[in-house]
Order: sequence, then structure tokens, then C-alpha cells
Amino acid sequence: MKPRTISKSATVFLLTLWLIPCRADVELERHNLAKLVEEIDFLMRRVDQIKQEKSSDQRVYFHYGRLKEDLNKVRSGINDHITGSLNAGRQIKPVSGQYHDHR
Repeated sequence: MKPRTISKSATVFLLTLWLIPCRADVELERHNLAKLVEEIDFLMRRVDQIKQEKSSDQRVYFHYGRLKEDLNKVRSGINDHITGSLNAGRQIKPVSGQYHDHR
């Protein structure tokens, strides 16, 4: 075998060893982010439940709709990352963070 062939084989072998953990890390990240999306889905359902149970005579009003919009933005951003559908130069809307008003 030529020394050059051995060198190419060794390079390919080393690159393969290097790429396997990287791929595993990417898959682990996607799995963890997918779990986070599931948790956001749970929170969305829980927000709906809390909204239905709230008292109507509150002095401070909580904006459940704004909270759900923000959760949707976060969920969409995570899903975009997982699916790789991030558009270069897209406009990212900030979350509101303002969920209550005094009456």
C-alpha cells in the first residue's frame, strides 16, 4: 500500500470519529428542544384552563392572550431551529413580556 493511501484512509477515519459525536450532539439537542416544545404545548393548555377559572372581579387584569402569543413565538423559534427552516434576514418579533394592567 502506498503511504499516500494510508494517509487518506487515516484522515477519513479520524474525520468519521470526529463527526459521530457532533451528529450525536445535534440529535440530542433536537430531542431536548422537541421536549421543550411539548412543555410549551402543555403550558398553552394550562393557560387556557387558568383563564377559564379566573375571577372576573380582579383589580389587576392578566393578559392571557399576550402570554399565549409569546409562548407561540418561542415555540415557533424552537421549531424553526429543529427543522432548519431559519430564513436569513427574517424579522424576529420580540416577546411582549407585559401581561397585566391595573383596572
